[in-house]
Amino acid sequence: MEMVKIELLKEHPRNREFFDNIEGERWQEFIESIRTSGIIVSREMRTYEDRDGLTKEDWVVKDLIKTNLK
Repeated sequence: MEMVKIELLKEHPRNREFFDNIEGERWQEFIESIRTSGIIVSREMRTYEDRDGLTKEDWVVKDLIKTNLK
């Protein structure tokens, strides 16, 4: 599996429009979960383009929502 430097990852600018920001105790629980279990979800690198009547941004937002709901 190819490793990705964490410094290359960035939040999508519209992420907070669709999802709550984790704060306080919930954030600490999230950090502790990563510390004890690691990151247990897979990642996939994608390239987006306008296609099938949707813009590149439409595809990004669609995948952003679908991925975060998992």
